[in-house]
Amino acid sequence: MPLVEARLKYLRPAYLDDLLEVAVLFHRVGPASFSFDYEVTRDGLLLATGCTRMAVVERETGRAIQLPTWARELLDGIAAT
Repeated sequence: MPLVEARLKYLRPAYLDDLLEVAVLFHRVGPASFSFDYEVTRDGLLLATGCTRMAVVERETGRAIQLPTWARELLDGIAAT
């Protein structure tokens, strides 16, 4: 499942010794892809946001294919929590 899109927006700086928290939030399931949102915080202060989208592709051709039923059910379960 290749990464087909990644975005990152820096809002405030982080420093070498900072203890950061990264929250991963399930965003959506499409016919052949799924995506996650990210929030990076330090002591509750939002430092950066981002998102990634992964695609399901056929190994031999590299063409996008429909998300397998088992994967869709797994991701739908994550979305419901």
